[in-house]
Amino acid sequence: MSNPSLTSIIRENSKKYGSRNAIFYQGNEKQWIPITWTDFWKSIEDTAKALLANGVKPGDRVAIMSRNMPEWTISDYAIQLVRAVSVPLFSSTSPAQAEYMLNETETVLILVGEQEQYDIAKQIAHKISYLRSVIAFDTSVKFEEGVSSMHFNDFVATGLKENYTEQLNVLSNDASDKDLCTILYTSGTSGEPKGVMLSVANFLHCVKIHDLRLTVSDQDVSLCFLPLSHIFERGWTFIVLSFGMTSYYLRNPKEVVDAVKVVK
Repeated sequence: MSNPSLTSIIRENSKKYGSRNAIFYQGNEKQWIPITWTDFWKSIEDTAKALLANGVKPGDRVAIMSRNMPEWTISDYAIQLVRAVSVPLFSSTSPAQAEYMLNETETVLILVGEQEQYDIAKQIAHKISYLRSVIAFDTSVKFEEGVSSMHFNDFVATGLKENYTEQLNVLSNDASDKDLCTILYTSGTSGEPKGVMLSVANFLHCVKIHDLRLTVSDQDVSLCFLPLSHIFERGWTFIVLSFGMTSYYLRNPKEVVDAVKVVK
């Protein structure tokens, strides 16, 4: 693996596979909707530009609290692209735990999935001194007056108002595999949750060793149903997309049996 970053692998894959489908997700009628490799990478870049437009700098912490959806991974790569640090929270995280983790990491933005996660974020937003805004992936989320909030589509649009391409290129060129990629929290079964700091190199090595040990190819299909906030699904998703596999995102893990029949 000669790539210095996870994002550069995806950039190369977008050139290699182009109009081929990278990701599928379910619509309101449970139909599977595709995202091509070209559109996947464009969404990552556009989200990265939005992060810059909203003042996110290298080293800043950006939290993600959501069930599995493409926006989760798009945001994950975008955060890496601007050399910021992701702080994943389980979608069922309690307000007290979320407050503790966001305060300890000095999180500046939190990306939430649906109404349930937004309602948790709005309860604690005023208690997180560094937090500037809450961004909701699902367009049906209803906002609380007095809490700085934005839907993800509108958030992404803020990055398109000015040209952030050059700034993004500089950050990309300065990227190192020693960059801190994420802070993953333990369950906190013995005391407060503890943040585990993982670098880009940690995940690149994970991709490398799986390349050596597993026989998979870009013809394979994977079902993303375990929580992306957990290291298992997160690491596996990096592997899946690095290898050019197709990934199906399932929001509700209870529907995995039915989904497997369709996804195969």
